[in-house]
Amino acid sequence: MFNFYNYKGKLLFSDIKYQELDEITEKEAANFNGLSYFLNNNPPSQSRRCFCVSHPSLLFLNHEDLGLISISD
Repeated sequence: MFNFYNYKGKLLFSDIKYQELDEITEKEAANFNGLSYFLNNNPPSQSRRCFCVSHPSLLFLNHEDLGLISISD
């Protein structure tokens, strides 16, 4: 389950609840037009820092291979 937030007109979502952010509903998040940002809590030395994804299932990949191109909406 994800938590969704609107921060300065940007959609943020995370599997961690952030009390300091204004939470919005999943329906509001689904109707949001614009970029979405995934918030994570990883040590910087063990993270790719940031990257673009084109499908929500890409967020929790254990490895990358050519199977990524077969994912459809």
